[in-house]
Amino acid sequence: MELRKLGLVAALVAAAGFVAPVAVGAQTATVPDFMNLGFSMVAASTNLAAGAGGSLHYGSITVQIPQGTFTDPVTFELLQGPVSNFQSAAPSGETVVTDFALRAVDTKTQQPLASFLKPVMVTITQNDISSASQYDNVTQTGQIVANPVAAMVSGDVLTHPITADVVGWVVLSPSSSVPAVPDFTQHGFPTVVASTDLAAGAAGSVHYGAVSIGIPQGAFSQAVKVQLLQGPVMNFQSAAPAGQTVVTDFALRVIDPSTGQLIGTFLKPVTATLTQSDIGSTSMYDNITPSGQIMMNPMPAAIHGDVLTHPIAAATVGWAVLSPTTSVPAVPDFMQHAFPNLVASVSLAPSAGGTVHYGAVSVKIPQGAFTQAVKFELLQGSDATFQASAPAGETVVSNFALRAVDTATGQLIGTFSKPVTVTISQNGINSASTYDNVTTAGQIMPNPIPAKISGDVLTHPIPAAMVGWVVLSRAATVPGATSPTTGIPILPLVGSGALLIAAGALLVRYARAHA
Repeated sequence: MELRKLGLVAALVAAAGFVAPVAVGAQTATVPDFMNLGFSMVAASTNLAAGAGGSLHYGSITVQIPQGTFTDPVTFELLQGPVSNFQSAAPSGETVVTDFALRAVDTKTQQPLASFLKPVMVTITQNDISSASQYDNVTQTGQIVANPVAAMVSGDVLTHPITADVVGWVVLSPSSSVPAVPDFTQHGFPTVVASTDLAAGAAGSVHYGAVSIGIPQGAFSQAVKVQLLQGPVMNFQSAAPAGQTVVTDFALRVIDPSTGQLIGTFLKPVTATLTQSDIGSTSMYDNITPSGQIMMNPMPAAIHGDVLTHPIAAATVGWAVLSPTTSVPAVPDFMQHAFPNLVASVSLAPSAGGTVHYGAVSVKIPQGAFTQAVKFELLQGSDATFQASAPAGETVVSNFALRAVDTATGQLIGTFSKPVTVTISQNGINSASTYDNVTTAGQIMPNPIPAKISGDVLTHPIPAAMVGWVVLSRAATVPGATSPTTGIPILPLVGSGALLIAAGALLVRYARAHA
């Protein structure tokens, strides 16, 4: 019992920022369940083998776990709660800009672990963090207490070591320095998909894909730019309740062009209308906080068939529509999965052929590919979106997805009666390039059928629109590459070495054959 007490004391001291010796049993001292103490969402999770390192990331928070942190296999979780849960406990004049807690569970015993053998490192990158920000502990009773070890802050990046998980944490910034209106391009909605400029008091609308925003007269007393923002739904799926699928997301950004300031509240509500085949009577219209949490909107949306409407009085949260996973159509809409740009389309009569083309990408549709009339669409996203998932040493040189819509029913068509053929002509393509699939979760997976490549032209058959695609190329060899110490051209030397190795291998095989 005394050892357990010593372990808990060591863990508490370590959690406060001190590095103290950990007594035997410290890793299994009593650990509060922070999911019931204000940090109700598992934002990210990873399974670690015994002694293995790893990392967790969600929104603005990254946690690096060094090798040797745990002696047994663990499930390591990043928890978050609404910042509003903790604001009432914050000192006057301070605003809670983010919060988190950690939970480590021994996968063999299912026991929570109170302390870590090596400190993990949290890094928080957020535009409302500054040199005046504070990194504080949140106790089991919800109190915010000063962490005795100051965090390192460089610009808008805060870092701090963590040696135990018996408290939670918040970052506080002076209220006067916190932007009153969040810029949601910095909070999971990076793409401005549509925009409109309105004179003072004027009405208008902004529309993209499934989302349309109607702006009544008098919504703004000044001239404004109203922007519709979107992010990949995979940004928010991890925050969705079990059994629910995020089918679309959006946010608004309203800018006063005379001052450049963001406008948070509207004089009259605007109206969001979403028309999408995976919306139904059981769908939910929820808020997304700047920290990436999905929270219930207190006012239910009006839903008629596959059309959802809701009034919006302010731009201080983003929004997501969730539908029961079992009701989501099997055919994904890749405009909602990181390919937001409709770059080209063609309308086809039943059984007709055609072509859709944009930039380096051309898709040929043979006669008989569709028995019904369809609108065939070519979608693209940003190469940078997929680069983070690309294997080391590979560069995304092209990306695209397809969407085939039955014009009579509006339903997406998943498989084609005959394959279409994609041709991509781009100088970043070479014989070593690969043509890979992109899942709805954003993962890059090998395509089982290698593409045909001739020079810088790649072709591949496509029988269905159930994944997106990227072309990856290895980093280009630099002509005349030199040794960093001698300046001597190394490519001829490397080539000569390879020839010598190959020659040696042939000699060995010859000797064995004639032994």
